[in-house]
Amino acid sequence: MITAKNGLVVLLAAGLLLASATFANAQFYKGKTINVIIGFGPGGIDTFARIYTRHMKKYIPGNPNIVVRSMPGAASLKSVNFMKDKAPKDGLTVSYNPWQAMAELTNAPGVQFSYKDFTLLGAVAAKPSVAVARADLVPGGIKRGADIVKAKNLVYTGRNRTHNLDLETVMAAEILGLKFRYVPGYRSGSKIAASIEQNETNFTGAGISMYNGAFNRVVTNGTVVPLWYYPPRDAQGNYAEDKVVYKGMKSFFDVYKEVHGKAPSGEVWEAYSFFMDLRGTMGQILFGPPGMNKEAAAILSKAFKQAATTDPDARADLHKVFRGAVPDYTPFDKAVAAIDSIANPDPKIKAFWQARMDAARAARKKAK
Repeated sequence: MITAKNGLVVLLAAGLLLASATFANAQFYKGKTINVIIGFGPGGIDTFARIYTRHMKKYIPGNPNIVVRSMPGAASLKSVNFMKDKAPKDGLTVSYNPWQAMAELTNAPGVQFSYKDFTLLGAVAAKPSVAVARADLVPGGIKRGADIVKAKNLVYTGRNRTHNLDLETVMAAEILGLKFRYVPGYRSGSKIAASIEQNETNFTGAGISMYNGAFNRVVTNGTVVPLWYYPPRDAQGNYAEDKVVYKGMKSFFDVYKEVHGKAPSGEVWEAYSFFMDLRGTMGQILFGPPGMNKEAAAILSKAFKQAATTDPDARADLHKVFRGAVPDYTPFDKAVAAIDSIANPDPKIKAFWQARMDAARAARKKAK
């Protein structure tokens, strides 16, 4: 039985434990430097990393320095392999990179890791991407996304056949029934937009920040029009409309139904939906090496969540730089489930994507 007297003792003891834990946390990073490894140079993922880590700092007891360090190579795989094999586990070295889900699923060259082995600290999902095309591809101009099926001599502006944006847009076009020629090798949003404006190529996929940035002028003057965006699923598993970021734009799901009179289905659609669900769950992750110090992981995970969800200055910076394309924080359990779905996939879906990616890599190698 706890009396008022010994109840007070219990409360005081609990208070001392809490104060002790808080003091320990404050001391953990005091006077230290956290290195954040990214797999690319300036711009893009580097910008996201710098914004998030700058605002994370205020939520890390001990006020450590945070330094973002580039380790480019193999589309970020070099830096991820470093995190698995060589990164210290003391909580002073973490990584912020794109989630290379399909690279792990299909045993891409250079992959020497499984994401389930890392220490997950947090993740965000980028806004869905958009398919765009020249407006003059059909007589009278494209008035709605479904009009693209009337176009002839379609030429896709490609990065490479294993690039996520190309995978999702090319496969969607195939599911819709479009016939087109794929031209790879375009390495920046500005070059892709210029190619379409100059009518060298005439349709492609774009991230929302690229759509609002590199494509802004040609969309505004009517040269280029959006065809569809890729809808994420809601908590009930339904394809959810986004009437804020994609105001007035149809989802691919709706465009397909306009063209074919029914919802997409079948083995190819299931494989595509698996890929798009992964993309919609998370696109960028903050993680530590396998076996990372647990106290450090807890501190950094909490700080990242606060920077990505509730910090008004972080969101203002993201809005300013990426023109409203602010990533959504991925709930931790959903991120873990997504990583597990790659480590333990449906065999049929894995076989489908393995064959497709092997063919894409072979075509890319032959073109070099």
